[in-house]
Amino acid sequence: MLLPTVGLSIPLTLLCVAAVGFGQGVGVIARPSIVADHFGVVHFASVLAAITVPMALARAGAPLFAAWLGDWRFLVIGDTVALVGAVALIPMSTVTAEG
Repeated sequence: MLLPTVGLSIPLTLLCVAAVGFGQGVGVIARPSIVADHFGVVHFASVLAAITVPMALARAGAPLFAAWLGDWRFLVIGDTVALVGAVALIPMSTVTAEG
């Protein structure tokens, strides 16, 4: 969030880029251990796949979606997809809470 305000200073820009990289690296290292601790080793692969596949698809499709940002239909479609995705995750949360 600070990058637009410090973008004129090269050292501060490099610091912001390094902080983002550090955050991404910590997330990559911590995510598997958090999933294994929370859901158990038995469900590790399926839960991690349920987390990783949508993230990978979102990262791959982000440039295409960014091109549509100027169009109001993109916002409607994006909100609809987010709502459907959130509703689709509701059964998964009840299954993991019981099991």
